[in-house]
Amino acid sequence: MDCQITFEGELMLINLSGSVDNADFEELARRVREVEVTRPRTPHRLTDISLLTEIHLTFQSMSDRIHLRKNIVFPNEFKSAIFAPEPLHFGVARMFQAINNHHQIDIQVFRELDHARNWVASTES
Repeated sequence: MDCQITFEGELMLINLSGSVDNADFEELARRVREVEVTRPRTPHRLTDISLLTEIHLTFQSMSDRIHLRKNIVFPNEFKSAIFAPEPLHFGVARMFQAINNHHQIDIQVFRELDHARNWVASTES
């Protein structure tokens, strides 16, 4: 998997492409956490998974990785928008959203990039 993490102002942009598996998901979580701990505020984020060509993630691996984050106390609440236009992308993103029930993270999944950008940029949850 190719993973690009950049910033547009204070918004963290995560762009994923290629094939993703459980090891890639763990690496992505590690890289995102590295960014989070270096900033005074946890950044809102927009993750684009539209260029993933293959998804080989298991529910158990995703759940295990997400469970490790449940005890983290972030310095602030934040939004996480996921752009997932295709049915497979959307289904995997919704599974991620359903498993992740951290009280400081508001995750929404979008089929249209403009809607994802508008939501994550708004001040309302």
